[in-house]
Amino acid sequence: MSQKKINTLASLREKIDIMLEATKANESLAIITHNNPDGDGLAACLGLKKLFASLGITLDIILQGESLDKLDYLQVADNVLALTPEMQYDNLLIIDCHGYDRIGQAEILVPRAKRVLIIDHHIITSVIAGAEYYIAPEVASVGIIIYNALKDLLQKCDTETSNYFATAIYTTIINDTNNFLNTNVDEEVFKISAELLEYGINPADITLKFLFQKSPQEFKMVGQSLSTIELYHENRTLLFHTTREFLDSNKLDDSATSKMTQWVKGVKEVEVVLYYWQKSKDEYKFSIRSEIHNVQQIASIFGGGGHDKASGFTAVGDIKEITDKVLAEINAKIYG
Repeated sequence: MSQKKINTLASLREKIDIMLEATKANESLAIITHNNPDGDGLAACLGLKKLFASLGITLDIILQGESLDKLDYLQVADNVLALTPEMQYDNLLIIDCHGYDRIGQAEILVPRAKRVLIIDHHIITSVIAGAEYYIAPEVASVGIIIYNALKDLLQKCDTETSNYFATAIYTTIINDTNNFLNTNVDEEVFKISAELLEYGINPADITLKFLFQKSPQEFKMVGQSLSTIELYHENRTLLFHTTREFLDSNKLDDSATSKMTQWVKGVKEVEVVLYYWQKSKDEYKFSIRSEIHNVQQIASIFGGGGHDKASGFTAVGDIKEITDKVLAEINAKIYG
């Protein structure tokens, strides 16, 4: 089945409305985001569920893997369901990703759905077959896309709903701009952040809870990970990692590795940050960050993707061999 590109926000809104009307007519609706959910994808899902509930629409957020404890202020546990093999929905909304490689086992939901709609802001790689999609890589967070498409509905909501939705959207912004430190910060980011203040959000409280409020065990794990720092390419590439032992010994799950690269942001002379964490014995999740270089070209070599300045991929095998290959590609493609 071929995909269908959606070119405008107005057209995207029409597609969302079709799903909502179908749900009012007793069809089912689920929202999913990528595996290893982050504060952009999952917070956007939570905001949508709350907003649509105010319109009398019930939906499920299907989660696979660990949730994000740092999103407890959005009551994650009360609003998500774990993926099960028998699940089936008429309408499927996919947020913050667009390929089978990132939705993991939730791919079973795709062929079972009548309609599949994707909303994303990552560089387009391979779009799920049969889906309609709106993808805008120039937008800082997927939450901004959702806000722009649906903000008129906030005028019809009660105060509690509009505040929750605005809090969720602001979370997506600080997640994907790293609290306004990344190069994707533009006029729209500040404009929408200012508009969200009109709904009573508390930016300082959100930022503290989402980015900085960690347990002593989490800070210990961060310290252990930072102790692994190595420099390559005349100190221009910084490599560090988190082992399974770091996580397990501190009784932490995989979500504790979220936003790890923020701890080395701004290191003098460093142009590329390469971070990985150990998912299992031979499986590793990589993140590549840079303020000045296109690192998506590196991630794509290893089957990953993302943004020009922030990308990632998964690799299986001997970690020394993998890192040697990645470092060689960075040297050749970026510094060569």
